[in-house]
Amino acid sequence: MMAKINIASWLAVLFSVILLLFPSLSSLEAYQGRMLAIMILAVVLWISELIPVYATGLLIICLQLIFLSDRGLKWLVDDGAPLAYQDVMANFASPIVILFLGGFSLASAANKYKIDRIMAHSLLKPFGTRPRFIMLGMMVITALFSMFMSNTATTAMMLAILSPVLAGLPEDEPSRKGFLLSVPLAANVGGIGTPIGTPPNAVALKYLSANTPISFGSWMAFGIPLVILFLTLGWWWLNTLYKPATPRLELKIERPKVRPRVAMIFYGTFASTIFLWLTSAFHGLNSYIVASIPLTIFFATGILDKGDIKKFNWEVLWLIAGGIALGQGMADSGLSQKLIELIPTAAMSIALLLIVFSALAYLMANFISNTATANLLLPLVATVVTGFQADDSMAVALVQIALVCSFGMAFPISTPPNALAYSTGLIDSRDLLKTGGFISVLGLIFVTAMGYLLL
Repeated sequence: MMAKINIASWLAVLFSVILLLFPSLSSLEAYQGRMLAIMILAVVLWISELIPVYATGLLIICLQLIFLSDRGLKWLVDDGAPLAYQDVMANFASPIVILFLGGFSLASAANKYKIDRIMAHSLLKPFGTRPRFIMLGMMVITALFSMFMSNTATTAMMLAILSPVLAGLPEDEPSRKGFLLSVPLAANVGGIGTPIGTPPNAVALKYLSANTPISFGSWMAFGIPLVILFLTLGWWWLNTLYKPATPRLELKIERPKVRPRVAMIFYGTFASTIFLWLTSAFHGLNSYIVASIPLTIFFATGILDKGDIKKFNWEVLWLIAGGIALGQGMADSGLSQKLIELIPTAAMSIALLLIVFSALAYLMANFISNTATANLLLPLVATVVTGFQADDSMAVALVQIALVCSFGMAFPISTPPNALAYSTGLIDSRDLLKTGGFISVLGLIFVTAMGYLLL
């Protein structure tokens, strides 16, 4: 079966290369045909993972520079070069990339000095010794960290903290699986709470027009209630499936010491960054500019050094940059508009179109990267909504699809947190399907219904 999938993927890659070299086969303008070839190639590679997903992001930018930019191959420029090469390269330093670099700096500093464990120790203590409430504590802490850190880094950290919890449970304790599943579930759900919690959120902000901006605080105003709702549902579901048999559990989590200077700089910077993110409407600094503050302070004070830079999740940034470049290229070449013209929008309401896009986003996000899904669909959604001349609906539409992408968490391959939990060998894909699948379906229904009511 896998061999057949690989053969089909390679055939699709071959088709994309032929279309890239002979764009007239597409019956589009030559430059649109080349952009279509790049889009098809990106979709195939993101789904099949014939090369790493972040490498696909780099490939998109490389191909756009060569085949579509004003400094590309000379004999192609005469056919049309809709992209300025500076604009294509600028995707590597997009405001969204800076936003994530700021988040990475906070996560890296917390992990380097084990401040994340100190915070986890302090936050878990109030949840007592009953397993079901310790699980709730794990989920709350994971979700909190995931709002401001990479959900992959959060999951790795919380799985390490979970080790002493699992060590205190008997081998035949049903809640062992529940504890392990609670971490990726909470990390996936927690990322919904802020614009930097998960890449689809940031991608959605990229396509919001100047007339429909969403501030950091405004996102949290609807994101946090969603997180609370689905954390509660997830906690109830896990305790229903894996009801604890052990009445009490004593926690033994290491509480490391941190030098006073490091603690002062970290906590001061962390608190100031969160405060500035939440009050952007008051002081005028947007979330991208605020993200540069911890990045600058931590390296200027020596809290982080060049060795820490190497540990940043650069592959995520390359994936995001490639996705932004793909969306921008589709828009600037006119390909997005051509694709939208194939959809019978005249016979469909905007609400019905968003239901269709939501279903498509849900299916794609469960089988490929939710970031890749957002990068592929959000430009099309933005074009569709623009065609309806409904500016008030733009924010609802983009946020709805971004949230649906984030709810794709049914399988081990759906999200990095799922893959990390699955890699422990203590759970299997059926366990993830029973938990993540249940919550993701509820999320799809709830978000789509709310979007329908708000349009």
